[in-house]
Amino acid sequence: MDASENTEGFRDALKDNPFSFKPEQEKMAAFHAKATLKTRQPASSYYEHAQAYFTGQADPEKWDGLGFQGIADFVVRLDQGDNAAALTKQLTTLPATPLEAISSLLEHAEPDAALTTAISQRLHTALNDQESSPNLIGALVRGLSNSKDEATKVKILTEVVNSPVAKDPEVIAAVASRCWMTLQHPELLTPFLETLAVNNAGQACFNRVMADLMFIPTLRALSCKPSALNPAAKPW
Repeated sequence: MDASENTEGFRDALKDNPFSFKPEQEKMAAFHAKATLKTRQPASSYYEHAQAYFTGQADPEKWDGLGFQGIADFVVRLDQGDNAAALTKQLTTLPATPLEAISSLLEHAEPDAALTTAISQRLHTALNDQESSPNLIGALVRGLSNSKDEATKVKILTEVVNSPVAKDPEVIAAVASRCWMTLQHPELLTPFLETLAVNNAGQACFNRVMADLMFIPTLRALSCKPSALNPAAKPW
């Protein structure tokens, strides 16, 4: 067997090996950004462009040159200078593509109260715009997920799970996997489970999400109550 055959054989052997898994570009960017910040190394060469864009120093329509690494570097440095305040101001006018990109990376940060409110307001706007994609809605949900403002999250997520787009698997996954702690509020869990039961991807999606939720003791207890799926249901 020659060298090329050996290489191909190794690739076949490793393709399904969990230890050879390559994370998504977004997660790799977030990891690298956090690592350089933690070790006090400079941000990547893409940071300056991302910072200029998301703080309003560049044309909102000229986002083509933005990369995940630069956006991730910006997100982990929200507490530097006026980054957070400037992003909060810009969030209302960002085009859908860069908005989706930074929202998905904000799940690796902890938005302050003002930024949480801005994300929530933009999410409300997106829910009322028929042209908003499920991916954008899901990304905005992820962007809110690490906020400490539970009241704001419960309010906007209740709006999300009661919207038509909530039946999309992308939105369901964002709420269930990133906002599971907020789902422990019964007023949010009930409409979420009702929407999950009629999701667009069918039984397989329902089974997968419920299986994951059952590993969380509080959610398992709440989900097993008769009233979880029907507020009018009486105890057994």
